[in-house]
Amino acid sequence: MRCKPLLLMVLFAAGCPKASGPRGRPAETGGPVVVTFADHSISTAELQKEFNEQSPFVRQHYQTLDKKKEFLETLIQNELLSDEALKAGFDKDDEVQNEFKKAMIQEWIRQKFNDADGMKSVSDASLHEFYDSHRDEYQRPERLRLQMVLFAGEAKAKADAEHSLKALASKKDVSAFAELARMRSDDPTSKMRGGDLDFHTHDELAKSYGDEVAKAADALKAPNDISGVVHGARGYYLLRLEARQPSFSRSFEQVEASLRSRLWNEKRTQLFDDYMKNLLDQSHIKIDEAQLAKIDPNQPGALADDANPGVPRGPGEVKRAMPPTPPQDLHTPLSPLHSAAPTKPSNPARP
Repeated sequence: MRCKPLLLMVLFAAGCPKASGPRGRPAETGGPVVVTFADHSISTAELQKEFNEQSPFVRQHYQTLDKKKEFLETLIQNELLSDEALKAGFDKDDEVQNEFKKAMIQEWIRQKFNDADGMKSVSDASLHEFYDSHRDEYQRPERLRLQMVLFAGEAKAKADAEHSLKALASKKDVSAFAELARMRSDDPTSKMRGGDLDFHTHDELAKSYGDEVAKAADALKAPNDISGVVHGARGYYLLRLEARQPSFSRSFEQVEASLRSRLWNEKRTQLFDDYMKNLLDQSHIKIDEAQLAKIDPNQPGALADDANPGVPRGPGEVKRAMPPTPPQDLHTPLSPLHSAAPTKPSNPARP
């Protein structure tokens, strides 16, 4: 039998496949009872825990007594629904068991490779070392994107450049410069791109084309500005400014938090890969390739592509889909409202 997403979430909340207490969740000790219903009760400690798991924005919505009752009623509805599902044996359903297993794995990974503890394991020395070796990511001078036409040579090249500049001045079409580059430029690299040089710093321009070309480029202030005839490393140049990319500089202190997160993410990935490799090595895996070859992934009767929009469509998506992210769209305390706007919960009995 195939379960609806709501039923899956109710059973997850109940601790399926094996409940951990009379209410299907770990019992909180201490505190008076807030409500009793059927064979259940909810204590102040349990209810407070449910509120604590919501975002500050959502908690702000439940300040009045009526809103607290609304929150509590949703808890009650989910507990009663989980009772009904358990009575019907859905805790033993293959799909429920499979989804529970995936959610359990995800939670185990989250706790095993805890972010808070992991961040602390990244040393200050490693942060400074990474910053120093990747300074180009955090500090960069201004860059210009230019179009260029090169007239290689000396006297005749200069005359040709001056004639072309006058011709450009009489044309209002912004594509005229690119067309000139394609027709006349002696720079084979940029010629086929209409003279486009992409982004370069002042130093990069000076190194490739000469100091005078770099200075002339700096003097262009607005997009579409065209330089005069400039003498450079290989002859005479015309330049057109396409865009300016401002400089930026981020100090170590400004990026320290993001660096720590970045290095921990890399370290966590390596720790997980090493842990998984060790598990696989100890598992003595034996694959019967003859039997495996007989399996037909497209066997008639398999789930159609349009039967479940959430099913991965290709090999690249399969990897991303495992393990899946538990559904977050159910507006109930048992599926915490970490990102949901505060709205009146819909009746869970009507999925």
